[in-house]
Amino acid sequence: MDFDIRRYFIVYELDSPSALSGDDYVRKLNNPTSWSQRIMPTLKNFVRGGGRVMLAAGVGQGGFAAAVALDDIQMIEADTLVARLVRMDRICSARLLKVDKAKTSIPTREKSLRREDQSFANLLVFDGLDAVAVRSALDTVKSPAGDAAMPRFVYKQVYQLDRRQMVGV
Repeated sequence: MDFDIRRYFIVYELDSPSALSGDDYVRKLNNPTSWSQRIMPTLKNFVRGGGRVMLAAGVGQGGFAAAVALDDIQMIEADTLVARLVRMDRICSARLLKVDKAKTSIPTREKSLRREDQSFANLLVFDGLDAVAVRSALDTVKSPAGDAAMPRFVYKQVYQLDRRQMVGV
């Protein structure tokens, strides 16, 4: 699998995509912490996007996940793709995300610290119970023609925090 190389995939579930352009969030990105100022310039192949969950299927969340950038042509049949994935053995859930380019591309000081920031239009994220199942499912998903923006890896979940767990924190 892909675990011998450090690669990170981070998902934030927001109440609304408007948070991406909200004053509080943009202010934080324009005033990066000393840690961010030290770490951001070292990040390579940084691909990001924020927007809406357009489609979700399945139940639960597995400990392994994959993410695939999709083009607008693939979005036409995305509902079929998502339904097929969650019927596969040991795949728990799948979500299709549509990026809000205007909100994602807001220039910030933190973004300027990273080299070659990239984005995508749409993202398919799915998870499963083990790396083999997720890799198997990933191998059935076609990449957009000429897409080099997002490599195809299986990620192992190492941490999850739900805001409902932060009561009183």
